[in-house]
Amino acid sequence: MRRPFFQWVEGQLRRFGEWIRRMLGRQVADRGDRRRRRKRKPPPTAMSTYGTRVGHHAGIYGVGNVGQILVALVSVAVLTRFLPPAEFGKYHIFVAFASLLTLLYSLPTQRGIMRWVFGSGGDDDEDDDEDDDESSVEAPEGEKRLALGTGIAFMALLGAAGSVVVWLLAPVLVSLVSGDGSDARIVVYAAIAAAFLTLWQVAAAVPRRERRPKAFVFLHLSRPVFVLLGTVPLVVLEPSVENAVLGMALGSAVAAIVSLLLTRHSFRPAFRLRDVKSIFRLAAPFIPLNASYWVIGHAGVFILGAHSVSAVGFYRVASSVATLAYHPVSAFLRASGPLRKDPIGGAVKAERGKVGAGALVATYFAHAAAGILLAFALGAEVLVRIAPPAYESAAPLVPLLGLGAVMQGGVRIVRRSTNFKKKRRFYIQSITLGGVFFVGLGFALVPSLGAYGLGIALILTFLAVQVAMLVRAQRGPTPTPYDLPRIAAGLGIAAGCYAAGRLGADLLEPAALVIELAAIVAYPVLLVVTGVVSSDHVHRLRRIGAAAIPGRSPAANGRVDLSGMDDAHHAVLELLVRHRQPVVDVAVLIGTPKEAVARHFVAALREVGGVGAPREGDARIGAYLLGAGSIADRDAIWRKLLSDDIVDPMDTDALKLTLERLRRAPATAWETR
Repeated sequence: MRRPFFQWVEGQLRRFGEWIRRMLGRQVADRGDRRRRRKRKPPPTAMSTYGTRVGHHAGIYGVGNVGQILVALVSVAVLTRFLPPAEFGKYHIFVAFASLLTLLYSLPTQRGIMRWVFGSGGDDDEDDDEDDDESSVEAPEGEKRLALGTGIAFMALLGAAGSVVVWLLAPVLVSLVSGDGSDARIVVYAAIAAAFLTLWQVAAAVPRRERRPKAFVFLHLSRPVFVLLGTVPLVVLEPSVENAVLGMALGSAVAAIVSLLLTRHSFRPAFRLRDVKSIFRLAAPFIPLNASYWVIGHAGVFILGAHSVSAVGFYRVASSVATLAYHPVSAFLRASGPLRKDPIGGAVKAERGKVGAGALVATYFAHAAAGILLAFALGAEVLVRIAPPAYESAAPLVPLLGLGAVMQGGVRIVRRSTNFKKKRRFYIQSITLGGVFFVGLGFALVPSLGAYGLGIALILTFLAVQVAMLVRAQRGPTPTPYDLPRIAAGLGIAAGCYAAGRLGADLLEPAALVIELAAIVAYPVLLVVTGVVSSDHVHRLRRIGAAAIPGRSPAANGRVDLSGMDDAHHAVLELLVRHRQPVVDVAVLIGTPKEAVARHFVAALREVGGVGAPREGDARIGAYLLGAGSIADRDAIWRKLLSDDIVDPMDTDALKLTLERLRRAPATAWETR
């Protein structure tokens, strides 16, 4: 029997939820209706299936992000204990210099390599470009490995040439970077680190494009781990900025070599001038975009360093903690972008349309962002304790920079959820102007506000870009139907939780931590209780959350039942899947055209997985599923199938999952004859 107090609390929450539902224009159901609705599980849709798949991949990326966070926090904790604020700030000025060199090496190539090989471009968190109205140009099918090898070789040449130039100009450059002529050797170390970092970025981005999240996570963890292993011993032996930068160069070199070894099957060593020309041509439109993002992310260090090197140390500690806010957004973007190339991505677009799916994603992004900011606003003082007490004044900066990080994610969500002509061009122009706006605000605000001025400039810059894109999209022919009442209600609940947590912590200081944790936990509970997150979506979100727990994907369990199969179908699967024989060889062996073999193969998959009836395009689906080229080649085949409008994306996705289960099936599953 429940106590009267808890009954009273439950009643108040229910009344509050009914009031919110009325504010949202929703019908208020009685308790019996709610109970019956809870028992009914909504049928799976393309969007929910896609969400589950994204959740699984995002969970893997999330593990990688947690690893990166831990390595970054350990690095900050160690370096700040051996380097005073002024030296730590100076170290990050050289880190920013290495980042600038990396940008210069990659500007004319990296985006072009991704677009030429995979048909779309971008860094690891950026949206894919295949949905824009501009046509996609890519390397011919069968030549993508050579194209990627050419891109890697050319970037290696650029990095080597750049390092030589920096070595020759070190006496001049050091006066611009640190103003101390004795730091010339550190400038050279930073240039070497940048050259290897450029190679690592390209090689480490390949597994994500190939939808191999575990390999991607491993490679993305490799560099920070190797940098930490190279930096810490050197700094412990002799605390100096030079040793810290040398450790960064050594760690970057090892990470680049490891990434090239682990992606060696995705490229072939080559150097073809026609590939270089195509890479340059495809990268050129994005040079202002990449340069502006670098300016927004790193130029603040130089602006702040001109006023106080120590302030840079505090700023970097706060920003290192604040980047925690962006990691969940990063995991989602990294997972969802490449999956849009899969058949399930086409199914979502067919089911909801681009703007319909984008509106739903934007709503839940707003809820998640509000929860992240709530946690940062209440827990900043605890998070910043990873650094020594000398850095404790960085705590107030953390929520401000965390908001800036979330706003950056908001820009990318807005881009994905909107649809208008020449969107890519407008996006590039908006970010380019945003970079200029950020620098202007930085110079205007830093003299009076210090590091807080950079935080404000960051927020206002990304807010301005979001507003510009939203106004342009909503005034177009296909405005996005954002659920503004739900978004506003979620933000209001987060604000209420923050006010309650802060007030309770001030009134009961000994229990402040418990009260703040309770306020953070109350936020998602109130979203569900008030109906801001509907009961139908709760079940689907539960599935997505369960999929995000690291483990084997549903398609990877290898559970198949091949007993009772048609003998001809079983033989085709044995040859093509178990023994991985090429389609051409199987066609010669059984004396039928390869198109017929592909059709029989798809029929066998349909029998194993119970996937619909045969379709007209089954032969081409079979050729897509059995393609012997790289993943980039198969993606190009799928885009052609989709553009010809002869396949059902959901049907193809089910066939692909069945094939994945067959490939992972144990030997005993095949021994049914």
